[in-house]
Formats: sequence, structure tokens, C-alpha cells
Amino acid sequence: MDELGLKAGIIVKGIDGFYYVESGEGTVYECRARGIFRKNHVTPLAGDKVEISVMPDNTGTICSILPRKNYFDRPPVANIDRLAVVVSVTDPKPNILVLDTIIALAESRNIEPALIFSKVDLKDASLLYEEYKHAGFECFCVSSSTGEGVSDIKPFLSGKVTA
Repeated sequence: MDELGLKAGIIVKGIDGFYYVESGEGTVYECRARGIFRKNHVTPLAGDKVEISVMPDNTGTICSILPRKNYFDRPPVANIDRLAVVVSVTDPKPNILVLDTIIALAESRNIEPALIFSKVDLKDASLLYEEYKHAGFECFCVSSSTGEGVSDIKPFLSGKVTA
């Protein structure tokens, strides 16, 4: 907490004008944004680093939004370190043009793309995996039915903001 009684945190969720801000200590506060943001046409986004004033009932007000290093409009998120793109290897078959477009968009915003190939229990993903791995991207093969590969993703997700 600084000298004005403000706490630093990150917006982890926003629903209908309520923003859930996680502080550095791990407490989540239900907050509203000050009217100045609406007046200035600024919408707080999940991932925004903010300063909040906290009330005794653990609700709060977002007082400032710190500068964003990047953001996406759809989905509305900010300050992303990595973008995990889940791609079905079958049913529906992967759309490589869309996949490459998403990768290019992420890289243009200095966001590390990672590819998660799903449904590997139904179809071999080795061709896609090798092609994108060779291009320098982090790749994972998973199956929600068998659980294959899920444990490989967990360490990758920790420590960075991933959308």
C-alpha cells in the first residue's frame, strides 16, 4: 500500500462493470472503476495493472490504470506475456490460415504464442507439431479424453500472464 492508501493489483476478471482485482498478497477485491475512465473512453481490461482504494468491506475503486504493454480487443485482455492457441487436429480440422494469422497478431504485439494441439487421441499431430516447433514456437499435444500431455502444460502456464 502506498502513502495515499492505494493498493497495486491486476484485474483478473471483469463482469458488468465490476472488476475483480488481485493484490500482490493474493486477496481479490470487487471493484468499480472511477467515472473518469468512462469519460475518457477507457475500459479496464483483464490483465490491467491498476491501483485501487480499498474499503473496510473489501470492495474497492479502481483509481488508476498503469500503462499497458499490449492488449487485444477480442478477447478484451491486456498485459499478456503469452497467448496459448488451442488447435483441434481433427473435427473440426485445423484452419492453418487462421492459426498463422493469430500467431502473426501475437508476435506483432510482442506476445509469445504457444500452440496446444488437442484431440491427439483421435488423430496424429506430429506433422503440425514438428512444423511449428521447427519454426520456433512452443508446442504441446494434449487429449482431454485421455489426459495425455496435460501435465506438460501446467509448468508452462505458471509465472506468466497467459491468455
